[in-house]
Amino acid sequence: FLIVCAISGSYSYILQHPQGVVEEYNPLDFDEPTYMVPVLMPRQRVRRQTVFGGITPGNPAGVQGTVGARGTLFDNNGHRVDGHGSISRNWHPNGPTTIGGGLDYTGPRGSASVTAQHMHHLGTTLGAEAKANIYRSPNGMTSLDAQGAYQRHFGGPFGASKPDYRVGLGLTHRF
Repeated sequence: FLIVCAISGSYSYILQHPQGVVEEYNPLDFDEPTYMVPVLMPRQRVRRQTVFGGITPGNPAGVQGTVGARGTLFDNNGHRVDGHGSISRNWHPNGPTTIGGGLDYTGPRGSASVTAQHMHHLGTTLGAEAKANIYRSPNGMTSLDAQGAYQRHFGGPFGASKPDYRVGLGLTHRF
């Protein structure tokens, strides 16, 4: 494995209209905390990674720009780990930068995922979900699955929220 560190930035610019209105575009505010995180990268990619992004004008929150990536980190004998991450920002009106990411595991008898999303000055939301097959009939027509989830928000103007726990059982029979 290789350890790769990456950081990016951009410059701000000022746009002046003939009517005397001045607009300042600052895609990344360096007064906000900037994070540099080491990422483990395999020497050979398992699958092609996907980079996505775009600018969405005209929504009620103004103009939103998003860029992110997702890809398979590990895939072997029915066990697969996928990762994803994104960063977005609103302009007009200016909004906080949102950074998020997560890992998803899929196996022969279940799946699990963990996610985190941080919004500057508004806190961080952490979540985890899991699903496991408890029983499957020999003919595959009946199965019993268990699900569980956890979510909690930390920080921000209202402090930490109460944890949100969910559990469930699902019985499926195909006729």
